[in-house]
Amino acid sequence: MEVENTTKPEVNEEDETKLSIGTKIDKLFVELEKAFNEQNKEETERLLQETNILIEKGGDWDRRNKRRVYEGLYLVTFNRDYAKASELLVGSIGTFAVNTLMTFERFVFIAGVTGILIFERGRMKKEILDNSDVIGASGEFKCLLNMGNALYKSDYTTFIKELKEVVVLMMQDNILKKSVDWFCKEMRIKAYKQIMRSYLAVRLDVFAKEFGVTTDFIEEELETFISQGRLAAQIDKVNGIVMNAHKDKRNELYVNLVKEGDIVVEKLQRLERKLE
Repeated sequence: MEVENTTKPEVNEEDETKLSIGTKIDKLFVELEKAFNEQNKEETERLLQETNILIEKGGDWDRRNKRRVYEGLYLVTFNRDYAKASELLVGSIGTFAVNTLMTFERFVFIAGVTGILIFERGRMKKEILDNSDVIGASGEFKCLLNMGNALYKSDYTTFIKELKEVVVLMMQDNILKKSVDWFCKEMRIKAYKQIMRSYLAVRLDVFAKEFGVTTDFIEEELETFISQGRLAAQIDKVNGIVMNAHKDKRNELYVNLVKEGDIVVEKLQRLERKLE
């Protein structure tokens, strides 16, 4: 006669604890999604804090990745902290698993916007412009990659054109539309800094032509950013020149050359290489 084994299998207490914590975290994610969709900053922040505490106690890899996504989106939406957000969001592109909150394509667009603004050229190229996941998801936002590639190649006329298209898409996104004006300004500053790093002195009309705008516009905009301490440059209005603010003998030589005649940007670049 067979005797039924009524002995219950041993339950690993640690596994049971992790299972319990995991269930609690999942419930918090549901509440977090609701609060986020309602744009409730206080509730989103509170739930994020609770989620973080539980995840540190026993959250698995998937739940930690979800937390990174929510934290990054929170920083973009409510704090406009693109620097911290870019690290979290771009780093989560390959592991995105919050499909109930938004599509992968929308997430990649948001992550790409933050990364292109914050990352230096080499990192932007590697982690965004050449990222196969980003390229594959970019069907609806080719302009973002076009803008980034134009900036990388110093094609500033195309950069400005594509920036306008990116702004249109950002205006249609509830998360990004709050920071459209700021983003547009910061991207222009990034481009201006890049061109000033390339050349020690540039004629204002050449500078304006590079960006496809008028000389008056570029002069006024550069003056604004210089006065705000955002651009290390100075303008010589008499001679129509914008100069790198870090003076040295090379700067003086460049300025003299520009004053003497119609010195094109390419010649300035070649001279700089010879002097180095």
